Amino acid sequence: MMAWEFGKALHLQKSNGWAWFVSMQDTYNLLDREEEREMHALCIDEGVQTIIYSPLNRGRLARPWGETTPRAETEAVHNLGAATADSDELIIDVVGAIAEERGVGRSMIALAWLRRNPVVAASIVGALKAKHIDDAVASLSISLTDDEAARLEAPYTPRLDHQGVSDPAILRRAAEAATGHSISRLPVRASLAN
Repeated sequence: MMAWEFGKALHLQKSNGWAWFVSMQDTYNLLDREEEREMHALCIDEGVQTIIYSPLNRGRLARPWGETTPRAETEAVHNLGAATADSDELIIDVVGAIAEERGVGRSMIALAWLRRNPVVAASIVGALKAKHIDDAVASLSISLTDDEAARLEAPYTPRLDHQGVSDPAILRRAAEAATGHSISRLPVRASLAN
């Protein structure tokens, strides 16, 4: 969902006296931070917490770069990150380095990073094994330093927002449908025009 859509829903709730959203679910993790641009700021401003889906980016943050699983290879989103592979590899390497320095699992570091964000209320961990739950619970005892957080965040590069819509033609159609007005064109970000 785009931030403007959620903002519109919040406005409708307020103007009609309806029950207020107390949380919203979004994808957010060290490899997918696009929600920081607008959605998280809106949520903080409106007092809405987030419940994070895919906090380990389908397990990619829980294993070394290049290591895969049969499940990951069959998922449609497996190759979504080709354009950001260099950045992703660096982030995954830093997760591994900090985990090794602390003597804990990679997933614990990735989950501890999420808890630093004041808008994050909880994470939905797709546990396939009892160890996954044990690691998620153990991550609650980890508090990252500012230096560790900076190391984790530094390699990130912006990417297409696959949660919202990044295609200008689709954006135009959605804006026209939402407003009832014809829009000849929407500005295209330089990263999308190339």
